[in-house]
Amino acid sequence: MLYPISVIPVPHAFFGQSIGNIDIKDNGHVIKRGLLPRAGSVRVMGYYSSGCHQFRFTIENLETKSDRKWIFFGIVSILAPVEAQSYKAPTVHGWAGLNKVYRNGIKSIGFEGYISDMEKNDTLILLINCDQRTIRLTNERTNSKHQLEIDVNTCPLPWQPFVCLYYAGDQVRILVP
Repeated sequence: MLYPISVIPVPHAFFGQSIGNIDIKDNGHVIKRGLLPRAGSVRVMGYYSSGCHQFRFTIENLETKSDRKWIFFGIVSILAPVEAQSYKAPTVHGWAGLNKVYRNGIKSIGFEGYISDMEKNDTLILLINCDQRTIRLTNERTNSKHQLEIDVNTCPLPWQPFVCLYYAGDQVRILVP
């Protein structure tokens, strides 16, 4: 269930900690997947243990083949090690292309009706609500909203937002208010 909440904008959000085949550009505001055959993960700087925090991302480039559109948006516990394929980490929760939802690093297809509608130039909002222990992903173009409840026993606070890029050339920009 989606509840009305008071959101704290994150005015200085930028990409920082990365691993794998990721280039960070434009003073930490853009990430791009390189050409080498390895996925990469990037954490947004900062971590959150209370309140509700909103992050906006624009997909600036996305693999054009419909069966290969795969970018991950979600959270990970700050206690988890940084890994190139962090979407498989046991504290990960979030959404990716190909209708994939990750909870505790375990993939489900179409969990709670999730259908990936990410396209190039879409702006996605990741809302992290530490107080209600939920995360929400909204696509501004389609107004689709998806929410996950987070068990702090398996994904302890504080949390960090993070993005994984899988295909060469995929590029995401973090927007600041």
